[in-house]
Amino acid sequence: MCAWFEPGPGTPTAVHAFAGCFYALCDVHRGGIQVPDARRTRPTGLDRRVLQARLLDEYAVDLVPIDSVRSLFRRRRTPEPPAYVPSIRVVPLRDDVR
Repeated sequence: MCAWFEPGPGTPTAVHAFAGCFYALCDVHRGGIQVPDARRTRPTGLDRRVLQARLLDEYAVDLVPIDSVRSLFRRRRTPEPPAYVPSIRVVPLRDDVR
């Protein structure tokens, strides 16, 4: 999540949950994020490497020969969706000792 929305290193170090979804957060945001209505993500205790392995196991795809998809590269681009800029703030860790 951090690599897409907020400044920070972007390398996942913590996994949080929010609204039924998991979010990998970087070191800057590892305490969580908060949306304007005061709802916050919560730590899951799940190791980021375990989550990554689960995702790769579930969604990994086999590579296909380039000739079978080459025609897709000649198609027109799909239009860009409207920009979405979330409004969140960093939640500090209670025991943060840097």
